[in-house]
Amino acid sequence: QHEGTGSKPSSNAAKEISLAKNVQWEYMGDQDNQLHGPFTTEQMLGWVQSGYFVGAQRVKIRTIQEEEKEEQVELSTQEDLMADLLDDDEEEEKSPPAKKLKTSIVKGDWMWSNEVDYKKYL
Repeated sequence: QHEGTGSKPSSNAAKEISLAKNVQWEYMGDQDNQLHGPFTTEQMLGWVQSGYFVGAQRVKIRTIQEEEKEEQVELSTQEDLMADLLDDDEEEEKSPPAKKLKTSIVKGDWMWSNEVDYKKYL
C-alpha cells in the first residue's frame, strides 16, 4: 500500500508519455520510500519478466528523459567588450545572438510497474 506520497499513480500509462527510445526509469521503493534509478527499459523488462515489480510487489515508476532545447544566450559584459574590441570598424551585418543547447530532465507521471508495456519503449 502506498500512503503518504501525495500522488496517485496513473491507471492509463500509455497516454501519459511519448514513447521514446532514450527513455529511462526510476521507481519509488516500497520498503524505503526512496527513489531508485535511473534504469534502462531492458533492465525493467528483465526484472518484470523475472517476477519483480508485479502483483503485490508492484511499485510506482516513472520515465526519465533528457530533452535538449536551443536557447539564446546573452553575452557577459566582458565577452561583449571582447567581441567589440576584436570586431573591425567596418559596418558588417550584425551576427545573430549566440545560441546554445540546454539539456533538461523531463520526468513522466507516476504509474504502476505492472501496468506498463515495456516492450513499447524498446
